[in-house]
Amino acid sequence: MRTFFQGLPCSFSSVCVTLALLAASMAAAPPALAEKRVALVIGNGDYGSQPLANPTNDATLMAETLRDVGFEVVEVINADGRAMKKAVHTFSRTLSRAGSDAVGFVYYAGHGIQAQGENYMIPVDAQIEEAIDVELEGFPASTLLSVLQNAGNRLNIVVMDACRNNPYKAATRSSGSGLARMGAPSGTLIAYSTAPGKVAADGRGRNSPYTKALSRAIKAPGAKVEDVFKTVRVAVMDRTSDAQVPWESSSLTGDFYFIEDQPEPEPVAAPAQPDHTVELAYWESIKSSTDAALFEAYLSQYPEGLFAPLARAKISVIQKNSVTTQHQSETAFFQAIQNSDSKADFEAYLQQFPDGTFASLARARIAAIEKRERDVAQVRSTAPQTNREDALWNEVEAAGSAAEFQVYLDRYPDGKFADIARARIAGLKERQQIAALPPAASAHPMDGAYRFTIEGGKSASNQASYPFCAPLSQSKDALEATFTVKNGVVRTEAVSNKGAKAKLEAMITADGKFEGVVTSRGKLVFTVNQSITGGPIEKARSFSDCRMLLIIEKVGGGATTAGG
Repeated sequence: MRTFFQGLPCSFSSVCVTLALLAASMAAAPPALAEKRVALVIGNGDYGSQPLANPTNDATLMAETLRDVGFEVVEVINADGRAMKKAVHTFSRTLSRAGSDAVGFVYYAGHGIQAQGENYMIPVDAQIEEAIDVELEGFPASTLLSVLQNAGNRLNIVVMDACRNNPYKAATRSSGSGLARMGAPSGTLIAYSTAPGKVAADGRGRNSPYTKALSRAIKAPGAKVEDVFKTVRVAVMDRTSDAQVPWESSSLTGDFYFIEDQPEPEPVAAPAQPDHTVELAYWESIKSSTDAALFEAYLSQYPEGLFAPLARAKISVIQKNSVTTQHQSETAFFQAIQNSDSKADFEAYLQQFPDGTFASLARARIAAIEKRERDVAQVRSTAPQTNREDALWNEVEAAGSAAEFQVYLDRYPDGKFADIARARIAGLKERQQIAALPPAASAHPMDGAYRFTIEGGKSASNQASYPFCAPLSQSKDALEATFTVKNGVVRTEAVSNKGAKAKLEAMITADGKFEGVVTSRGKLVFTVNQSITGGPIEKARSFSDCRMLLIIEKVGGGATTAGG
């Protein structure tokens, strides 16, 4: 058999024979996929001798194309006789069950023979050496036509694309070329890739010219089946320079569309555009504002307005900035009073920031101050502080460190100053935490180094309760210390001179005032509340026959005046 194929007149470098059978039954064009669609696709190329390159490619292409337009495909590649019969049987059963409106499609690519006026499709295992072998080994095309007729379809189409020479002439003794013309039963269209009795071109590409053109034409929306084959004929003739002219024989009485044409959607009138003139003017008037209320008013009037998302974003930013500014102001306030022993300072903080970051601490400090005042009053009313606990407390309070207060608590955990000691420790720890906070605001214009001096004088009565009461002429009795202003906050430590201990607690306000107090041994010596302008400030105070003088000045130049 292998030597039998040698020297045949037809070139088999591409698909030599392609047979396609398409059947459809319908009286008029129904909606797309209104009917059941079933297809059989066979591609034979792996023959023992004279194998064909393109049938499997053509069959694969057509199977994909048919699936794309809604066909259920029974596909078989390089089928022997048994496999071809089994595939035809499966197709016949599926098509018959699909109903009278079903569309059947059969596609074959491989060797085809015309013998005694009959066309045969050749399985890949066929052994044809004598004329009788064609009928015994081949599969007659008329059988497929019978399958379509028995299925009860109203409209059938048969298409053959083939290199229709007879490679078995010596065995079949046939002088005919190509395939024989087959009569088209009623409701059937038979299409050939070239005229009956003629030889179709093989083509040099992956697919035959006819199959390639048919695959494209099937996918054209709104094209009747007759128009599909007209399009294919024009394409093949152009591709082969008129050497191959596809041909059809038809007895169709109805229309069939592979893809229904979609109706043009009715134009929809565009909705009238609203007039945004007033809204635009409104937005232009508020867009640069930092007042959240204006943007809230805009949203109230235009909840779905052009700038509604932007307005909500602006409100969020403004509120965030407001919180940041308030926090900075609150931090600066508390930093200024954190070391104060005045209940009024913490009450003022709570009045301004009742739910502030340091509110709990401020209340605790007030409670501690009130308890300390009660304890001190009680101690003073009962007996002088002469015992060891009182002496230790005086030393601890003078030192003022957390470690010293802890020494007192370790010795007198339930002592009369225990609550004050714990409050002092908590306050010192809180001060350390606050000191670690980032600056509450940018550098204050009054930041810098300052010095304060207290001088005193006394009469013969020699009042001892105010240690600074010494003759003004005796400078050695004067107290002098320096302090700094950073971020508008006065930072200083207690200073002493000859046993007289004093403390300056003050701050620089936003409007440039110097506010604070000077205390000594827990007693108020001076209060300060004055704008900082001009040179050194001198402030005098008299206690009975004692007179003291406070001087505040900027170190190394520009003067700072404080008074009140």
